[in-house]
Amino acid sequence: LGRDPLTGNRRRMSRTVPAKSGREARMRAHVLAARAGKPLGGESLTYLMYSELWLADADIRAKTREDYDATLRNHILPYFGGMKVADIAPLAVKQWLGWLKREGRSPHVAAKAFRIFRASLNDAVKPYGLVERSPTEPVAPPKVPAREMDALTPDEAMAYLALFAGHRYEIAVTLALTCGLRRSEIAALDRQSLRGGIIPIRRGLHRSKGGGTHFEPPKSKRSRREVRPPDFVAERWPKGFGPLFPDASGGYTNPCSIQRAYERHIRPTVGGKKIERVRYVPLRDLRHSAATLLLSMGTSMEEVRDILGHEDLRTTQTFYDKSNRSDNPKAAGQMQALFGGQKWPSPQDSAGTAGGS
Repeated sequence: LGRDPLTGNRRRMSRTVPAKSGREARMRAHVLAARAGKPLGGESLTYLMYSELWLADADIRAKTREDYDATLRNHILPYFGGMKVADIAPLAVKQWLGWLKREGRSPHVAAKAFRIFRASLNDAVKPYGLVERSPTEPVAPPKVPAREMDALTPDEAMAYLALFAGHRYEIAVTLALTCGLRRSEIAALDRQSLRGGIIPIRRGLHRSKGGGTHFEPPKSKRSRREVRPPDFVAERWPKGFGPLFPDASGGYTNPCSIQRAYERHIRPTVGGKKIERVRYVPLRDLRHSAATLLLSMGTSMEEVRDILGHEDLRTTQTFYDKSNRSDNPKAAGQMQALFGGQKWPSPQDSAGTAGGS
């Protein structure tokens, strides 16, 4: 649809849909029919109504549901919302991909939208029985350029640990850089999470739609794992109970707040200008530095896969094995050997800077 020549705003396709109460009544009827194993009647069901049914019934995590909902609203429903499910053809799917490109959507966004659209229409075949074959089946997905991971060198990693020594989020940065923990996994930790030198990873803290946070279990079996941090991490672990990184009210700190504090410490504003103390790498990418460092020290791909909690074998380019434990003494020892010789300030010495920025 392009952009409005006067305002420059992106034009969006608008369609007249039945009142919400009418849609909800029909949706309830479709849900009951689907659960009773009866055909849903794709001849009259629009993709808008079907997507609401599909998303409501999908067995996915809350964070994933929010993500799917946003992708549907922004990239799929403006094109297919008013179209009957039974009328969606492979040609329409190809034309939609062309529309996404003309609208300036990145290959990554287009590929993600295609995956969600394809998943919804695969379910339209089975279990819902709306169509005999998914119209996305003969369509090639958009190609996405491979993302190059921005990993720190050993010297840069050492500089990061030195920069955050004594900072409120020193342990967060250290866990990401030595154990490959995700930001959400770090934010969900308690002081009592470290037991016998091992940290069980059983949940993540995620930002909720509209504000606030919520816990969710790991997204895959391999993400439910146990990690063994190097000795110098365990030595600095605070005692007691409660969140490892409490907010002002004593609750768990939003992972986005941890990210902002992390970035401010690396890129502080001095004299009205931002300076960069070390080469900036996002907090979420420090886990990739951990993998790179471990591989460079001879840790096997299988061990790195277990440490990071990867489910897809392509992520670490290796085959699965039966182990889902990553309390790996060898890997912990390698990180200890690499970083443990540093002269870290003691917890007492760094108490004055523990609040950080």
